[in-house]
Amino acid sequence: MFFRRKTEEARALRYMAYVSDAKIDMLISQIHEPLRRSIATELKLDLKLIGLTLSADNPLRQQSRIEKVALVEDYLTRHQQVGDLTASQGYVKARLNMDWAPLSDIQHGRPDAEKITFFCGYTEELLVVLGGSTAHLLGTPVEPTATPGSQPYAIRRALHPVTPQADGLDEQAETDTVRSLADGIAATAKAVFQTPQPVQFLARCISRGPLPDGSPRPAYLLGSPLYVEMVDY
Repeated sequence: MFFRRKTEEARALRYMAYVSDAKIDMLISQIHEPLRRSIATELKLDLKLIGLTLSADNPLRQQSRIEKVALVEDYLTRHQQVGDLTASQGYVKARLNMDWAPLSDIQHGRPDAEKITFFCGYTEELLVVLGGSTAHLLGTPVEPTATPGSQPYAIRRALHPVTPQADGLDEQAETDTVRSLADGIAATAKAVFQTPQPVQFLARCISRGPLPDGSPRPAYLLGSPLYVEMVDY
């Protein structure tokens, strides 16, 4: 029998699939220094790593990223509303079986297809689609400054590239636009969802609404992730 001396409780290792460094840094910059230090101390985070600039050649890049994610996640949970999959606005945190792929894998020839990646998953009543910049997939060689794929306008454009044009307020045009987005979300999820993996994500809700008649689920949730993490159920 082998025994291992335990000197302190080890933190669970995190396996990140996607992290939006720009969003994480933007949120951290708004947390006042005393509170930042308090959270870091409680979570046993390294403040030097949290303050590190994530340059491409920095050997501490991955360590810094994990520390920053933990800080932001804790702050949002304590001080802002973080909802579940029933939320219609704000931040959403959940565990779900999801699959993901760049738009270029399912729509060939589009100039922006390599810039956007979609994460797709289902519950019994809901289709969940998260759209983000391919540059934020860990391990990707894509240059982040050239890929605004996590912006809501880019996500919507990717899901329904042809938007009806109308002069003034045209109710039918608005209805067609909403229907086009729902159709695009359903079609994208069907193409992407092939080999789902259990993940946990924290995302900003963009919209939710009904899916087309005859869809296996009645509604969708569209969001943009701060992070997506591989987990074990």
